[in-house]
Amino acid sequence: MKSTFCIHFVLVVLMFSCKSNSDQTIADKVKEDTNWKKEALHRIDSLRKRELTIIVKDKNGNSIPNAEVKINLDKHEFKFGAAIDKDVFNSPHTAKYKSLLKTYFNSSGFENALKPKRRFSEAESKAAQIIPWFIKNDFYMRGHALVWENIKNMRPEEKKVMNLKGITNKEKEEKIIALSSQHFTHALKKWDVNCWDVLNEPIGNHQINDLTDRNTSAYWFKLADSVRKLNNKPDVKLFINENRVISGTTPNTYSRPSKYKKIIQSILDEGAPLEGIGFQSRIKHQFVSPEQMLERLKSFEEFNLPLHATEFEIRDSDIRTYTIEERSALIEQFMLIYTSHYLVDGIWHWTFYNNTKNSKPWALFNYDGTPTVSGKQWIKTMNTFFSSSYDLKTNSNGELKRRVFKGDYTLSVSYKNQFKSVKRTITENNTLSITLE
Repeated sequence: MKSTFCIHFVLVVLMFSCKSNSDQTIADKVKEDTNWKKEALHRIDSLRKRELTIIVKDKNGNSIPNAEVKINLDKHEFKFGAAIDKDVFNSPHTAKYKSLLKTYFNSSGFENALKPKRRFSEAESKAAQIIPWFIKNDFYMRGHALVWENIKNMRPEEKKVMNLKGITNKEKEEKIIALSSQHFTHALKKWDVNCWDVLNEPIGNHQINDLTDRNTSAYWFKLADSVRKLNNKPDVKLFINENRVISGTTPNTYSRPSKYKKIIQSILDEGAPLEGIGFQSRIKHQFVSPEQMLERLKSFEEFNLPLHATEFEIRDSDIRTYTIEERSALIEQFMLIYTSHYLVDGIWHWTFYNNTKNSKPWALFNYDGTPTVSGKQWIKTMNTFFSSSYDLKTNSNGELKRRVFKGDYTLSVSYKNQFKSVKRTITENNTLSITLE
């Protein structure tokens, strides 16, 4: 009895000690930390921006000084995304949602509607009505997910097989793999998305793999590859997805990066086409420093694969309720650190808007489309650090230069009663001559 009391006492002391240290860290990091931010912005400038030179001339080839030039960034090359639910366009505020999506995002994907459990459901039917709008508006779309090896996440017929008694693991394996493979055939054919989370959360979800000596993680990628080829979709990229790798804040999560890398390497060793690595990025306990985030990202450089921040959001928990300042600081930090790493090409906030029950307060926007604390910071970060829209004038030589983000642009030039507008995609240093007739 005395021994049990001592153990509990030590645990309580450790908990309070950890909480105190964490509070101090957060208080420090909420303050302006010019070092990490300056370094991140320097990397962003080098990675994400290019020099744009515009020369304005008249029809005789003469330079036009003081011509008015509007540079408008229509779409970032980098993917700024928000995951949506099946009812996003079944709301009196749909017009507001569409405006927000087109203004602050260029990428999306469904939270749950494309998962195996939702096959042939109302959610899938609603998704089929929604996705054409995103395709029409040139959004990059993530597919989530093709398989999730945990019985609680399986379809009823798959659960039934997993619970069968009196058959061997080999027989069970054959049955469950055949059933799980049906979603690959269905989803890869049905949905026009740009990439798929082929395998979701394999560190803690491997119940099918446990039935066999073979590596089912590699099998799923080989299966996805064969099905995409069969459906003439060779450009659909195949990702793996895992949680608490970059965003883990508790001691039991510190080993997860190495566990994740071991799974990834095992898939690649079998020649399976794993083509991208996803990091769910929820913060809901304490705090990850910018330096720690960057080091964890760097540890995955050995694979030289595209990296996605797939499920980012700041959630309160029993352990911590984040202040407005903390929540804002974390939103900015994650956006800047992710975009500053050369292998990362997208970040997705998981919850786009709250519902009528107000059960998703961590969302970016309230049900009526007004921004939450997280949404205000997302918008502020986009406007402060990721804007490339300018009203400028040419110099005495009829030129202007501006360093701009890589992406799609509308460039409008006016001088006296003359006007011309052109669209260009900027991916490298570019000199553009615009002639006013």
